[in-house]
Amino acid sequence: MKIFITMLAMTACLNSMAQKETFDIVSYIPPTGWTPQTGTGYMAYSKVNDSQWGQLAIYKSTASKGDIESDSQHEWQALVLALRAIENDEKTAPRELNGWTVVSRSGTWKYNGADVATILTTFSDGKTCVSLLCNATTELYLKEFLQLIESIELIRPLKSEASLPAAANTAATHTTGIVGLWGTYNTETSGFMNGTPMTTGGYFRKEYLFYGDGTYLYRAKDWSAFVKDIRFVYETGKYELKDNQLTLIPAKGKGEWWSKAASGRTSEWGSRIKTFTPLLEKITYAFEVRYLSGMERPYLYLRHGKPTARDGSQSNQENVLHEFSYGKRNQSEEALIDTPPGTKTGMEGKK
Repeated sequence: MKIFITMLAMTACLNSMAQKETFDIVSYIPPTGWTPQTGTGYMAYSKVNDSQWGQLAIYKSTASKGDIESDSQHEWQALVLALRAIENDEKTAPRELNGWTVVSRSGTWKYNGADVATILTTFSDGKTCVSLLCNATTELYLKEFLQLIESIELIRPLKSEASLPAAANTAATHTTGIVGLWGTYNTETSGFMNGTPMTTGGYFRKEYLFYGDGTYLYRAKDWSAFVKDIRFVYETGKYELKDNQLTLIPAKGKGEWWSKAASGRTSEWGSRIKTFTPLLEKITYAFEVRYLSGMERPYLYLRHGKPTARDGSQSNQENVLHEFSYGKRNQSEEALIDTPPGTKTGMEGKK
């Protein structure tokens, strides 16, 4: 579905006399006939017509990571890729709008057998970042999202507000609901053609499985078209919750390099080549569990002042807060990381 080729060239005709509403720094004309829902950190709208449905969300602004490319990548990762296995990725070139730089990204995914299109539009002025999201099964609802985008005016926050770090708002932090499987899934690309990412079939996946008895299993799998072998890592240990802090205390871990399957399938394993011991870090994160209605699932945000061996890095700059996001898998959804044959984590069969 070439969303941006057909959609972004359109010009929506808006009624300049329509009454605007304001959420956070976004002033906008609400979509007609959509059901509003106010949540913690977002304003959402939904619409259902027989088998067709759409979801729109305006997210609360956060501190910018410095430029539109960094902000767009972070928002795309946090709000989309960590929850969905996205295909047909597209990205627009940055454009200037009233002192803000705008980038839109899109892709498709499956829900109950139906094709769903996702569009994420991010605005950044280098100090503040804000994003709007659309999930829809029909082009008609995508057009209404485009109308919403064209209606907005952004209110620049006061300096004191713009300088707040992304983790400053902890009022909405929950200390329950962490039990379960949480994952982040990135698709490998080899560059862009006409603004569209070219996927290789490779991927980079990470999952946390938190058990009710205070133990956890972490797994990571990298299958890259540019690397000869497959990298797999697991870690087990205990976790502790206190207020808005989550501490992971590793007990053991193991890393393995595997050859790729002769079939070339990315879901299969070849032979174990060698093992290694990963860095086991006891880390205390500031954490938040937030339900994103636009994505229909809770989201786990882990924040730390430095990069971590498990989660990686969100910035090369010093003194920057690193935020890692993981979408919760439903009970009907299986893990997207499989343990290699013959490898035992010690958590087999545990519920």
